Amino acid sequence: MALLSILALLHAQPAFAASNSDDFNRADNADLGTDWAGLLGNCKIVTNTVQPTTTGTECAEGFGAGTTDFTDDHSSQVTLSTFNSAAESGIGVIVRAVSNTFYACYANRNAASTTTVIGEWTAGVFASLTSENSTTWAATDTIKLKVIGSTLTCYRNGAQLLTTTDATITTGQPGIYAYVITSATTTTIFDDWAGSDEVASSTRRPQSPIVF
Repeated sequence: MALLSILALLHAQPAFAASNSDDFNRADNADLGTDWAGLLGNCKIVTNTVQPTTTGTECAEGFGAGTTDFTDDHSSQVTLSTFNSAAESGIGVIVRAVSNTFYACYANRNAASTTTVIGEWTAGVFASLTSENSTTWAATDTIKLKVIGSTLTCYRNGAQLLTTTDATITTGQPGIYAYVITSATTTTIFDDWAGSDEVASSTRRPQSPIVF
C-alpha cells in the first residue's frame, strides 16, 4: 500500500488556476458577447477593439456573466489601444464584480488631480481608495489590477503602481471599465483582456522530495 500511495502522489495532477482572455477579434457589435455582462452601462466592439457605447456613461462589464469561473482572488488586465481623448476619460479593469458592485483600477486622462485611481463601486456609488498623479498613460500600455484577500494592487506594464487594502467586497468576477465625459468615444479604446486566479506568494511552497 505504501508504494501505491507514493506512486499516486507522483502521478497526481495539480489543480490549475482559472484563466481566460479575449482579444475581441470579431465583428462589430453593440454587445461584447455571451461571456460578458454589463454592470454599469455597456461596451461595444468596433474594429476588433472595445470602447464605451455612449459618451457620458460608464462602460463596465464582467467576464463570466456572474458565474464562478474564477476564485475570489484574481487579476484583470487590459491593453490601452488608443488613449488620446481631449475630454476627461478613463480606461481600466475591475475585480470582484457582482452586478454594479466591484473594485477597479483605471488610467485617467485630463482629470483634475489624478492619473491612476483604485476605486470601489458599491451598488453603483463610487469611492476612491487611493490614487496618484504622476503617470502619463499611452497607447500599448497595459493596466492590471490584482486582488488577494483585502489587498488590491495596480500595475502599469508589469510594474507596481498603486496598492491599498479594503475588505468590503469579497467575491465576484474580473472585467473591464472605461468612461468618456464628452467627445468621441473612438479616442478611448482598449484591447486584449486577460483574467487569472491569483495566489498569495507566501502560500507557494516547493514540494518536498519523495524519499524511497
